[in-house]
Amino acid sequence: MREIKFRGIELESKNWVYGSLINFDPIPEIQENDYDEGAYGYQRWEVIPESVGQFYMELQTYDNEVQSFDAYEGDIIEVGRYAPTEYYTVVIEDIRKTPDNLFGSSVVSRKLLGNIYENPELLNA
Repeated sequence: MREIKFRGIELESKNWVYGSLINFDPIPEIQENDYDEGAYGYQRWEVIPESVGQFYMELQTYDNEVQSFDAYEGDIIEVGRYAPTEYYTVVIEDIRKTPDNLFGSSVVSRKLLGNIYENPELLNA
C-alpha cells in the first residue's frame, strides 16, 4: 500500500516540514506523523499553500552508488536514459503516474535536482 504523506514550507521558519495534511482552508496545516511526548502531542505547522506537495515514492538514484530519496510533487528530477544516451528533467506533477509513465523506459539514472518552489530557475534549463 502506498504511503500517504505531505510536505510544505512552514510559514515562520521557511523550513520544510513533513507529515499529514490536516487542514487546507484558509491556510494549510501539516501535522507530524510521530507523537512527541516532550511536546505533549503532535507538532503542527501552518505552511505556504503553494508549497504543499504529496509524497510520490522513494526513488533509486542508480548512479555510481545506489542511493534512495523521497520524491514529492513539485520535485525536479534529472533522468538519464540509455539508448540513445540522453539526460532530461522531469517535474513530478501527477502522483498517479507510474515511474515508467513519468520517466520513460530505459532509465539508467535519476537525480533529485531541487524543486519548483526553491529552484524555479531549473525549469528554464
